[in-house]
Amino acid sequence: MKTNKSIMDFSSVNNFAVRYLNTYYRVVDSDEVAITKFLVRQYRKINRNVEILEIGCGPTIHHLIPAIPYAKKIVMADFLNENLYQIKKWIDRDITAHNWNNFTKLALQFEGVNASIEEIAIRENKLRSLINLAHCNLMKDSPLDGYSQFSIVCCFYCAEEVGISKLEWANVIRRVASLILPGGYLFLVSLRDTDFYKLIDHSGKEEIFPSASITEKDILNLLPSIGFSSNTIEIEVEETPNMKHYGVNGIILVSAQKGGCE
Repeated sequence: MKTNKSIMDFSSVNNFAVRYLNTYYRVVDSDEVAITKFLVRQYRKINRNVEILEIGCGPTIHHLIPAIPYAKKIVMADFLNENLYQIKKWIDRDITAHNWNNFTKLALQFEGVNASIEEIAIRENKLRSLINLAHCNLMKDSPLDGYSQFSIVCCFYCAEEVGISKLEWANVIRRVASLILPGGYLFLVSLRDTDFYKLIDHSGKEEIFPSASITEKDILNLLPSIGFSSNTIEIEVEETPNMKHYGVNGIILVSAQKGGCE
């Protein structure tokens, strides 16, 4: 898919949240297994009792399950109110909210914790108590009003789907980086070498969305130039052959520490 646009305007999209959940999160797919395993390992190297931001969180909560033992506060921020609404439904235990139990179970298993029904409930209830919802706009130089910086900023399947040219993707990553404290960490997951992905509604109708076709080379070239220490950058590439139908060729998982000086 080719596009002359450089920015994706999600305000013009209808019913994004429900279609996104139904397309990608009815089951635990291979990309989410890789991400969960990666995050469990990454969180083990940070201090506990930190403030964490997930920016561009979409309607999902599962990427924060591995963060819970380390967090004193979690901010989940998104541009679309409908995405935040889906999270609020989950926080409020609405019976129509998406069920994340299998994703929580996976995180507990990677941590070596007994993934019983009781432990899943304990972990999810703890997350509910930590979450603060916020609005963000990653096309603004100050994307998150009312907050300063965080020890950890997470950005998953977002930057390349907002800035859909490589130039605008880099601008989005710079804005994300501005929210990280010196010495803090960026945890990033990006679609790899992917210029579109699909959403599918309940009737099977597909809609195509653009994505910047990012590679690990783009990330390695950008991060040191915006303040991340080269020797802290960890990158993993995961193939996703079962997601080809959706346009997804693979994913890139990134951990990087911001330098101690601005």
